[in-house]
Amino acid sequence: MHNALVKLGKKDMLKAASSVYGEFLKVEEEVDFNCPVLLTYGEYDNTGYVKKYNDCWADKTGFPLNVIKNASHNANYDNYKEFNQLLVSFMHTIK
Repeated sequence: MHNALVKLGKKDMLKAASSVYGEFLKVEEEVDFNCPVLLTYGEYDNTGYVKKYNDCWADKTGFPLNVIKNASHNANYDNYKEFNQLLVSFMHTIK
């Protein structure tokens, strides 16, 4: 994926992302997940509306939301130790 995005360059990458997110706005029905859900984002994630949407989704659904310290948009990479601990703990709660 990285190699494909790098070839686009910033302008075309933003255009592609805008097209994808624009399609999300057209979806009116709610998706009902029949599986456990864990929401996360990095404390320094300033990408689009990631924080806002996750906060709203957690408030509306009650899905657990955790903010990964010392991490940006790729929180599972930026602070993989905290993310992995969180994920393992979450998985242990699943029956």
